[in-house]
Amino acid sequence: MVKDLYLIAGLIIWCLPAILALAGQSWQTETGSLSPVVMALGLWTLWQTLRTSQTSRSQVPAGLAILAIMLLLPLHLAGAILDMSALLGLTAWAGLCVVFTASQGLARTREAAFALLFIGLIIPLPYSLSLPMTLRLREAIADWATDVAWLAGMDVALDRDTIIIGGYELAVDAACSGLNSTLSLTAIGLLYAYWSRNHGWHRMAIICCLSIPIALAANILRVVFLMLLVTWTGLDVLSSYLHPLSGIVSFMAAMMLLWSCDRLLDQLGLYARPWIAREG
Repeated sequence: MVKDLYLIAGLIIWCLPAILALAGQSWQTETGSLSPVVMALGLWTLWQTLRTSQTSRSQVPAGLAILAIMLLLPLHLAGAILDMSALLGLTAWAGLCVVFTASQGLARTREAAFALLFIGLIIPLPYSLSLPMTLRLREAIADWATDVAWLAGMDVALDRDTIIIGGYELAVDAACSGLNSTLSLTAIGLLYAYWSRNHGWHRMAIICCLSIPIALAANILRVVFLMLLVTWTGLDVLSSYLHPLSGIVSFMAAMMLLWSCDRLLDQLGLYARPWIAREG
């Protein structure tokens, strides 16, 4: 028990610079604003996995763990000195995996692999990946939202990523591109699917696949809703509380839709079992 407390204290010291760097940089952006929630859920999942594990605890030779930490240390220090939050986050997460494996053993690490990988989702993507993703998603959201609004009978046109409606020009910015909610809902969808894995891995895969189109659909409807508000009240509505509130509402609606799809799969499974039994 005392040894575990020392390990936890060491991990806190090891990870604290990364947490502070991420809190001051990545977590202040639209894309990473929900990363603290993802980290908390990942740590909770890790704890629950350990608490319910039936696998006996073993230990990896301490020399291998020390060697791995020594190899990570120069990169960790470089990330702290150069203020590179992504590098700090990566080395902090790698250190967590090393210490967990060394203290719990390979068998328990395999059981906790999902939780450890889930925590790794807080590591920010390089700008070379996140920026093109944001730009392409912004253009796609603007295009799809314009099509939906046109089908709904609204007088709307699109000029690249600028929506023209009622004499107003609306630029779809990063906050409305949906990258944050898409990544966050996908992450939470993965977690939800993991905890429902007893219903079957095929169902887990379906839930994971559904989380992405549901998140995109929710953001398209959010943009269409904002377009309606602008036509009714003018551009001032975009600087009011309704703009961020629409993002929260769309995210909650997407979560409810994901849960509803899971319940529907449950009902389809119940209805399919008697039919399969009769056919058999």
